[in-house]
Amino acid sequence: MHKQRRAALLGASALTLLMAVGVAHAQTTGGATTATPSAVGVADVIVTATRREAVNTLQVPLAVDAYSGQTIEHLDIHDEDDLAKLDPSLNIQNFGAVSERIIIRGISSDVGATTGVYLDETPLEGGFNQDNPGDNTPTLGLRDVDHVEVLKGPQGTLFGAGSMDGTVRIVTNQPDLESYSGWVDTSLEDVNHGDALFQGGGGVNIPIIKDTLGLRLTAWGDDGGGYINQIIDGHTLDAVNNEQIYGLRAELLWKPNDKLSILGTASYQSAQVDGSQFWTPYVAGLVAPYSPPVGPYPAYTNALPSQEPFTQEFQLYSITAHYDLGFGSIIANTAYGYKNENSISDTSAQDCIYDICEGTGVFPPATYSAHPAFWYSEDEIRFASDFKGPVQVVAGVYYEHDHQVYDGSVVNVNPVTGAAPCYTWNSCTLEGYNIPGVVIPFGEGASEVQFANESRQTTDQVAVYGQADWKITPTLTATAGIRYFTANIEYELITQQNIAPNFATAFSFNCAADSPQNQAYLLGCVTRPYLSASLGGTQSQPTYNFALLWQATPDVSFYARAASGFRIGGLNEAATIASQAGIAIPNEYAPDSLWDYEAGVKVYLLDRKLFLDVTGFHVDWSNEQLNALAFGIYGYEINAGKTQTNGVEVNTTYRPIPNLTLSGGFTYVDAELAADLPANVVDAGTPGVKGDPLPFVPHWTATGQAEYDHPLNDQFTGYLSADFTYHGASSSAFHASTPLDLMKSMGVNDYDTAIPAYFLLDLKAGVRWDKYDVSIFARNVTDEVAWEGANPGDGGTFVYSARPQSVGVEASAKF
Repeated sequence: MHKQRRAALLGASALTLLMAVGVAHAQTTGGATTATPSAVGVADVIVTATRREAVNTLQVPLAVDAYSGQTIEHLDIHDEDDLAKLDPSLNIQNFGAVSERIIIRGISSDVGATTGVYLDETPLEGGFNQDNPGDNTPTLGLRDVDHVEVLKGPQGTLFGAGSMDGTVRIVTNQPDLESYSGWVDTSLEDVNHGDALFQGGGGVNIPIIKDTLGLRLTAWGDDGGGYINQIIDGHTLDAVNNEQIYGLRAELLWKPNDKLSILGTASYQSAQVDGSQFWTPYVAGLVAPYSPPVGPYPAYTNALPSQEPFTQEFQLYSITAHYDLGFGSIIANTAYGYKNENSISDTSAQDCIYDICEGTGVFPPATYSAHPAFWYSEDEIRFASDFKGPVQVVAGVYYEHDHQVYDGSVVNVNPVTGAAPCYTWNSCTLEGYNIPGVVIPFGEGASEVQFANESRQTTDQVAVYGQADWKITPTLTATAGIRYFTANIEYELITQQNIAPNFATAFSFNCAADSPQNQAYLLGCVTRPYLSASLGGTQSQPTYNFALLWQATPDVSFYARAASGFRIGGLNEAATIASQAGIAIPNEYAPDSLWDYEAGVKVYLLDRKLFLDVTGFHVDWSNEQLNALAFGIYGYEINAGKTQTNGVEVNTTYRPIPNLTLSGGFTYVDAELAADLPANVVDAGTPGVKGDPLPFVPHWTATGQAEYDHPLNDQFTGYLSADFTYHGASSSAFHASTPLDLMKSMGVNDYDTAIPAYFLLDLKAGVRWDKYDVSIFARNVTDEVAWEGANPGDGGTFVYSARPQSVGVEASAKF
């Protein structure tokens, strides 16, 4: 079935290619304009990192890279995960569709985002829950984009607490008020070991009232591409990670006069994956707690006994107003976002700690349903100056209100199909799969829910900020900025249904007892919901930015910078759950903060044919938030002491001849614990000693791109392109320097958590003419089994990998 589908899709794509070439030939014979060669030299890199105006990167005292929409289009970058192809400073851990973790300068944390992501003027927020891998920041399709900026190092002064290690800014194409236009692109590819993948997008620009009101619509979608096979009860489910992602963005621009413009934007994206998005080299814990791993299994094989579908819906609405005062501008932005997600994961191994192991043949497998829903609204107003004198300022006020409701449920699954009858406590109760007082152990008439809880968290945060640039001399500029942030957090946990707090007395629990502590799931007992925790608190922190820029010549600048970053703390919802099993976990974790010290040079050389950007940095990170795993079962958040990071970033673009562009760079990062982890952290099952490298942070990363185009005749232009990504080896935990006997004494399984290095190569060849572009491509040419993300735990080692080798065709048109 899969092979027939691939053949049909590739046949259709080949037909599209032949038709496109035929159209091009017809247009050529009819006569048309001659393709104009590109000018020699590297184009200026223009950025808006100062939040005032667009300027050359040589005038900005920080490490920042910008990538044009044309570059993003030519390299087939369709989502944020693909940005790692462009910038080696972006260490992006992939955890499946629309789930990733962005790491810059070794600031690696699985407790939430350390990198801010902005869509135009609006921050993308998604809440956080450690049961959902990645940093939980929503991702949207990168279609119809003007450019993307990568700001490295803390950006807390201008971009807020979520930008502790940097900020990624996605700037979209806004409506054109003068002329109609549109575009469409589509690709079909055959995925080795899997199903074919379709990707497409399109858009239209409509000037409703010329020079006054315009509308721009953009749509995108992905379908298929699965390559992971899952074995359940001896039968195989093919390509379980097939995905369906569809998105739409609408932008309405009103410009009543030369001073005022108002942009309204609405974005929507739906993502669905049929099943597991990772494969399992090893599985473990299905027979007894901490049982030895079983494996290895072949690449792209999932050996867990439960199906694991995933869904996510994200909506974002914003209004941005810009008013020109003459001596500056007022920019106001208000936005509302909503994310609803349901992520299913096998939890059969975790059941073993309660003596209900799936592998014994008595008990069924089980899944954990992580269902967070997150709402947020934000308002920001700032003044950006355009003074005549040597001093320029940016000052503003920011407010955000967010609310998250999180449902977590463990549900039995059918041991033959791996499917659960329901996924949440509410749905299971409504559908009759959760009956209070039933004492049948398992099977027909039994209660299928093992455990369930619901947490609710509300955060209100306010920040005021200001930054000033003083041009001391025509070539020397000093920058100073400060932001003060305060947040109020309120949290409550409702235990909807207990799991056994005591193994020895599990079979004598009295289901009719009034006290929830005397009731349990085992043997079918179902408890009544009760409030098990109610916490709250206020946190505040200032952040600073100091920099000095010397533009020695129009083509050379030097800078030095010291900046701080900050991230708010939170509450551990796993504390109450773990206490029922006699495991102590801290109720909350505190804010963390860092200082970044950097110096760099940006220079054009060889008559501006070569651009070079080099930065060296040192980061001191204290009280950092990291995810801990108590005895391989309960994930929670900790403040883990101190980390020290040193590194260098190099990016370059070279155009030796007009038709050839070479670009790329490398990053070296040495990030390690500067002190042993605290005793309470080690006692909970997370060992780490001074010198251990930070998880998921390789020493070396590198990227490279090359594109060559050449006129074939008076209309055709042929082109070849290649790009590569190298990602060095790393580890998923603090294990490199930690003695093995210490790890085993903590109950930590001896999994191979080493993440191997990988090299990914993409190739492309095509023809452009007039407004059309047709190409053939090969991705992951060497068919590398690339571990882009890993999540080891009590159930085994779970690997999220790059899609295997694929070949296909792509066609696009503009009108």
